[in-house]
Amino acid sequence: MKHLIMKDFRILKTIIIISIIAGLLFSYISSRVPTEYGSPIILSYGIIILGYIGLMFAGQKEIRAKSDIIFNSFPVKRNEIVKAKYMSIILYLLLISGIVYIGSNVFAILASNGTTTGARLREILFVLGLFVLFLSVYLPFEFYNIGKVQVFNSIFYILLILLPNLVRKYVNEIVNSKIFRTLMKLDFNTFTMVLLGVSIISYVISLNISKGIYDKKEF
Repeated sequence: MKHLIMKDFRILKTIIIISIIAGLLFSYISSRVPTEYGSPIILSYGIIILGYIGLMFAGQKEIRAKSDIIFNSFPVKRNEIVKAKYMSIILYLLLISGIVYIGSNVFAILASNGTTTGARLREILFVLGLFVLFLSVYLPFEFYNIGKVQVFNSIFYILLILLPNLVRKYVNEIVNSKIFRTLMKLDFNTFTMVLLGVSIISYVISLNISKGIYDKKEF
């Protein structure tokens, strides 16, 4: 499985370099935002969009290279292909999250303005939990039909690009809404750990679903 994971990272080599630079840029921008929620929102958005771009980029590369057909012509178990995909995505996501976490804290220290703080571990874990839940639903569909998933990717990508403008336009309404205030009253640490636990369980279930789909797939 190791060589399959390395294959995925070779495919993502260009986007990894871009994501590291972009992650540091998001970290720098967040260190210059002296608002209570501005910095976490910027960092969360950075992790989500970079994670999603990497996912979309890998899918497009696999379509062009016809990697499914190539790998299934080799003596490689299909279950190993699926497990390698799930593992490589998590490793990529952890890499991006680590860059954002470390970068934001370094830039916050360098800023020395007393009004901004770097990303906190609980915020990173919260975003990871949300994104892993998304992956748990997304990946089985990708293994079922990657072509149709790319259509969804195009639409979802546009929504992600438009999201910052929508948030900026309605930020006051969002912050003052009952739902937002209720969420802020929750024990964030407990909520994050529950979310992370649920996302891990969902990811394992998703992995087994994808194994079943891919095992029955004809090429």
